[in-house]
Amino acid sequence: MFASIGHRRAATLAGSFLALAATSVLVASPASAGDYDVFDAKSCCSNGSLVTFTAYGEHLYVMDGSRDDHGAVGQWRYTVSGATIHSYYNDRGYSYQDDNDLDLGENLSIQVRGCLQDGSGGTPWNCGSWVNAHT
Repeated sequence: MFASIGHRRAATLAGSFLALAATSVLVASPASAGDYDVFDAKSCCSNGSLVTFTAYGEHLYVMDGSRDDHGAVGQWRYTVSGATIHSYYNDRGYSYQDDNDLDLGENLSIQVRGCLQDGSGGTPWNCGSWVNAHT
């Protein structure tokens, strides 16, 4: 008799655990997998500029990844040929990350990349390859 009660309790506990786990997965899952896409880029030939674009909220994060006395730049543009390049300069120094809220529309195709730059009025240089992204 005690053995059968133990098995029922174990089965009940296992069933409760599985139900809780399934509920947690449903609650934690994003409404759409594309909402949480993350795209990373960096400057050419170094980790001087590390750029991350998140589709959810359209944020462009720019971090200076090197102690090289250069500022970091994150750039984005629409994927249309000849599109205007938008730059976000981070001169806060090594390991500091700036959050730039782009406030773009939904379902847009853009490109992002990282560059180095000396001074807020300087020209970006040592740019990495464009990385395709979307909102």
